[in-house]
Amino acid sequence: MVTLAALILGLLIASAKVSFDRLNDEFTQTAATVIMIDRTLAEHGPEAKEARELLCNTYSSATAPDPRKYRRIRDQYVQRALLGRARAPLCP
Repeated sequence: MVTLAALILGLLIASAKVSFDRLNDEFTQTAATVIMIDRTLAEHGPEAKEARELLCNTYSSATAPDPRKYRRIRDQYVQRALLGRARAPLCP
């Protein structure tokens, strides 16, 4: 009986891991796409600022339940960019 319970628990954990990995891969792919779009818009200069802001706000509201957390992460990214450790910040 214990062996059967262990087998069922192992299958349950494996299923959860597969689901998590799939969602994580989808999230990573979506984030990479958003970054590519933002970089492309950045190449168009100031006239694309409104589109970049819309992209940034839409993506952050869809992925960050707490906007203050997103701002903190963005501020850290900007600080690294200013120190020369990263490219220009994502989103204007």
